[in-house]
Amino acid sequence: QLLTTSNITISITVFHAQTLDYPSDNEEWDSFTGIIIPGSLSTAYHDHIEWIERLQKVIREEININRRKTLAVCFGHQSFAHAFKDYSSNRLNRNQDKGEPQRGLAVKCPTGCKVGRRSCNLTIEGKWFLSSALASVATFESLELLYTHGDMVQSLPPIAISLGGN
Repeated sequence: QLLTTSNITISITVFHAQTLDYPSDNEEWDSFTGIIIPGSLSTAYHDHIEWIERLQKVIREEININRRKTLAVCFGHQSFAHAFKDYSSNRLNRNQDKGEPQRGLAVKCPTGCKVGRRSCNLTIEGKWFLSSALASVATFESLELLYTHGDMVQSLPPIAISLGGN
C-alpha cells in the first residue's frame, strides 16, 4: 500500500504473524525503515499458541537484537513487553553491559474489559514523537483514542519507550 502526502510517500508491506509470515532474510528485514506491530483480538500472554510464541521470539531475536525501529500498538505493545518476561538484558541486548533483568509483562486487566473513548496522556517522548512524525509545530499533551481491550502491560522492559498511557 502507498500513502502519499505532499512531502512524504510511505510504502507499507504487510506480513501476517498468525500464518508465521515474516521477512525471509536479513536483506529483506534491512529494506524496511521501521516495523509496526498492531492490535489483535488475541492475548499476548497466551504465548503457548504457536504464532504468538513465534512473534515474541521474532521480537526478541530479530527486532531487539538488530535494534529495528518499531512502533507497537495495543496487542503489539503487549506482545513486545511480554516477549521479555523471562529474559535478561545480557542475553538479549548486546549494547547493555549491566546484568539487570529486563522484564516486561502483559496481564489481564484487573478492572475487566474496557471499550470506548479515552484520553491518553503523552510522555515527553510521545510528545516529541508525534510532533516530529507530523512535522508539526503543534504541541500535544494527550490524544483521544477509541479503544477496546481486556489486557494491559503491567511492566515494560527497559528497552521499550512509553509514548503515553492512561
